[in-house]
Amino acid sequence: MAHAESTPTETDAETTNDTRDPSPEITSHDDGSLTVTKDSAIPDFIRGEREPDSVEVPSEDAALFRILMDVFEGVRLPDLMPARLARECDDTAAVVERLGDVERGHVSVDGAAYGLSYVKAAREAVEEHRDRDPLTLIAVGCSASKRDVETSRAADLYSSGYWTVKSRYGSEAGDEWGIISAKYGFIEPDEEIANYDRSVSDIEGIPVDGEGRLPNGDAVTTLLDEWAVDVYEGLSAWIDSVAHPDDPRDVELQVVLGDRYYDPLAERGVFDALRASGELTVEPVFQTRDFSGMGEQMGWMNEQVDAA
Repeated sequence: MAHAESTPTETDAETTNDTRDPSPEITSHDDGSLTVTKDSAIPDFIRGEREPDSVEVPSEDAALFRILMDVFEGVRLPDLMPARLARECDDTAAVVERLGDVERGHVSVDGAAYGLSYVKAAREAVEEHRDRDPLTLIAVGCSASKRDVETSRAADLYSSGYWTVKSRYGSEAGDEWGIISAKYGFIEPDEEIANYDRSVSDIEGIPVDGEGRLPNGDAVTTLLDEWAVDVYEGLSAWIDSVAHPDDPRDVELQVVLGDRYYDPLAERGVFDALRASGELTVEPVFQTRDFSGMGEQMGWMNEQVDAA
């Protein structure tokens, strides 16, 4: 079944002064695909054949199409141009590259030929969209001190003063934050979890019959190895969810862990193996600074939050 989402609009030709942005009619289908139908008079120039009134956008291209529609708001372009770009390009970085491939005064996209004024306007809009600061993600270690409850929102389970400072740093100094737990691997602050009593030292050297591989390629042979895999998979999924693959963005991951937690993860290749759709930088916050103890760590984190 199809669902009409809007009846928005292309103008007369590249020489008119109409300033309307692309506003086609968009019809969604149950399989996730879209039918994009032009609503204005600006043509998509098709050589040698009749210009179609609509373009089908497969489900795998729908997310990029919606991103481009947002990016092109206020930019005068043909109605079907965002759909054609989404069909032909993998992500917004590829859109910029495609719009730079000028031949004989135009750029061909999905069978349509667009003149330089449209191409320039579209490219500048996408370049401006992509010119942004990296996403800052902060993963903080859990706390041994916990509230006396059976279940809790993860961020509310831990109770020490050290935890209060770490959680404040995570929630206020970054764009997104999460928790590395000795029991659950990587968890997000709003996840509901059961109380537990486990630290990394409790799972060292305990053998398991594992069949998987660590991020560094070694075999999984201990509970500590399994925990490292859980942390890696959780961090990977988290990064993918916030750094959209259709809109690559650089990511800075700050890891706020003491050596007892950080070292076994680093030794097993957890941080080296992480990837993002853009460039990924991993910063072990405590390991790259000369802190004498928790007091200095807390003071530094409070300073960063106050300065943000």
